[in-house]
Amino acid sequence: MSGSKTVGANCLAIELTGKSQPEKSDSTQFLDLYLTLDFREPWQKLGDGRFKFGLAGGKLKLKIDGATIIPGWRSLLTTINSTAAALPCQVQTAGTEAEPTWIFAPQSGSSVLNGSLESVKLLALQAKESSQTRPISIEAIFEIEKTDLRSIEAEGLWPHDINPNKHAILEQKLIQFLLQKKFQAYASRLELQYSSFSEPPKVSADAVEISDADLSELEAAIARVLKAGDRDFLALANLAELNPERDFVAAKLVATDLRDIDLSGINLTRANLRGSDLTDTNLNNADLSGASLAGADLSGAMLGDANLKSANLQRCSLALANLGGANLAGANLQEANLSNANLSDADLTDANLTNADLHQAGLVLTTLTGANLAGANVTAARFKKDRGISEELERDLKQRGAIFEDE
Repeated sequence: MSGSKTVGANCLAIELTGKSQPEKSDSTQFLDLYLTLDFREPWQKLGDGRFKFGLAGGKLKLKIDGATIIPGWRSLLTTINSTAAALPCQVQTAGTEAEPTWIFAPQSGSSVLNGSLESVKLLALQAKESSQTRPISIEAIFEIEKTDLRSIEAEGLWPHDINPNKHAILEQKLIQFLLQKKFQAYASRLELQYSSFSEPPKVSADAVEISDADLSELEAAIARVLKAGDRDFLALANLAELNPERDFVAAKLVATDLRDIDLSGINLTRANLRGSDLTDTNLNNADLSGASLAGADLSGAMLGDANLKSANLQRCSLALANLGGANLAGANLQEANLSNANLSDADLTDANLTNADLHQAGLVLTTLTGANLAGANVTAARFKKDRGISEELERDLKQRGAIFEDE
């Protein structure tokens, strides 16, 4: 092996190892590059307490200068997936031949990446002729997005019977703190520089450490929220210095009280709102794509032009809700209560409406291509100029009590 180095960021350690191959008769140099990843769930001490976090995904990007990747590197994806028993994960390839990328995600049923990937061959390199006069550089960066970081557990930071709104705000504050103070640029960075593949490389590595001053600021923010008498979600977010429009992507908002507040335009992509109360809440133009709203109460909510693509709305209440112009393509609305809801001009392409209650709902100019309406209650539901309804489905809906207004 011509060189290796491990760099840690608490929840992630990367090791790159180069194994040089015998030179060809024309003195061409070759190198096989091996990867070791160690994902962890570390504890971060904070005052008299601590919290645990982990990664739910990320992208490993390589930037190579002075060498060419030998074709076939993408096929090594099979090797990674088949040898990753100690790291249950799914891996996909992306990027270009000069800057290849591997995208990591937990296997179904796992919330974070936890375990090790040991000495997996990533790719093979051939040195360029120009490398005889300048170093060959291999830079590895593991990047994460907001949706890739998870707060797993907290001890001694707040009482066990904390109000759900305060709990949600504080957990999201921990995530924002880590993103800003530890992972703003990347989770880990490692660079190998070779003058020759037959010689050990020079290694540089970066990992950001959190300062005591930053931890003190976080403690102060937590104290402000805990002392607040107000349980209003937006007021608590302001105390925690969180921006509702952008800081709640993939947030854990289970059982929160969000009744009758203005959340128009908020980004709640992939957020978990299971069992939350959003009665009469303004969610116009909100992004709830991929969000979990199972069992939530959105009665009377304003969801005009909202993005609910692929959202889970199973058994939630949308009675009297305004969903005009909303994108509900691929959404799960199984057993949802949509009685008296306005679904005019909404997109329900491939939505699952099995056993949903559409009693007296308005579906004017609604797109229903591929939607599953099996067992749905459509008594007195009004349809007009809808797209994606076959003559056979129209007859069936009329027999079940639906009203099709004249053109």
